[in-house]
Amino acid sequence: MAAQILTRMPPAYLLADERRRIEVCKRETVTVAVIRRQEREVMLRDWQELWDHTTKAVWRLIPGIRRWMCQSRLGFVSFHMAQALSGHGCFQNYLWKRRRPDNLSCNHYKEAEDTAEHTLLICPFRTYAMWEMEQAISRQ
Repeated sequence: MAAQILTRMPPAYLLADERRRIEVCKRETVTVAVIRRQEREVMLRDWQELWDHTTKAVWRLIPGIRRWMCQSRLGFVSFHMAQALSGHGCFQNYLWKRRRPDNLSCNHYKEAEDTAEHTLLICPFRTYAMWEMEQAISRQ
């Protein structure tokens, strides 16, 4: 599901339901544009509910699907951002499953398992690096 969020591609069955409802509503006197807008809201609400109740995305950097879908300035997802948001890539936890590293621990904070969540939200090394970056930006 995370990949669908990153690519802004709703699940096929939600899109199919949306299109079916649009066809049914076309028989009414409301314009097609109004119907599409209303049905898009229903689809986004349903997708958000699905996202809120998934067990695979207990932590998330994209909590609100509507905001992610509707604001294009939030939209560019680089390769590394996609890797981080999906938990793939250079995290020891991910590599361990592919029998790459010798251990699961964080390279900077040995007491913790290196997961995307740890690296992005918890790791003290990251916290300090973020603080340094914020200081540099605030001086500009």
